[in-house]
Amino acid sequence: DIDRRTLCIYDSVNIIKDSIFGGSDFSKAEPSGINRHWVMHGRTRRIYTRCDFLKVLLLLDAIIFLSSNDIETDKELRI
Repeated sequence: DIDRRTLCIYDSVNIIKDSIFGGSDFSKAEPSGINRHWVMHGRTRRIYTRCDFLKVLLLLDAIIFLSSNDIETDKELRI
């Protein structure tokens, strides 16, 4: 039984994960969206907005939410 909230969050993370976590070739042009590789390796030259910052925070919150649900499910399965 997956509740609607978990399904919506999972679907949202699944849509955005390729753009944020997708591989990058630094010899090509920088992607138009947020890309972890460009940011973490100091290659980005984009100006990030408050909306970009919120997207990252919401993604982290979604990952934490999904991982906490996995832990609860694992505990239920062990009992």
